[in-house]
Amino acid sequence: MQEKLKELVLKVLTTDLNEEEQGLLEREVVPAYSFSNGFRDSVMERINNGTVSLGLRPDFLRSFNEIFRRVAVTGVAAIVVLIVIMFVSQGSISYDTLLGIDATIDDPLISLLVEK
Repeated sequence: MQEKLKELVLKVLTTDLNEEEQGLLEREVVPAYSFSNGFRDSVMERINNGTVSLGLRPDFLRSFNEIFRRVAVTGVAAIVVLIVIMFVSQGSISYDTLLGIDATIDDPLISLLVEK
């Protein structure tokens, strides 16, 4: 029987099966699922009688606050380091420095606009 099923499985990959072979393959290979009487009603009863749990433990909010503090402190430290690096490289802290606008770039752009 196993050899016959192997042949049918290989045959279905290359050609179409006749009705008898297809029926045999479906009976032997494809499992048949069935539910007992009243299965639908018992499932719906459990759904209707169930409660919604969010899974939020009391310590969840506390751990969330700790994680937020760690991320916020790290972000503020990164911003301070970037401002110090910009101050050292540009020599001052201004809006142009914070936005990355360099005064040496403005002069050529103005001269290009004036020439045309």
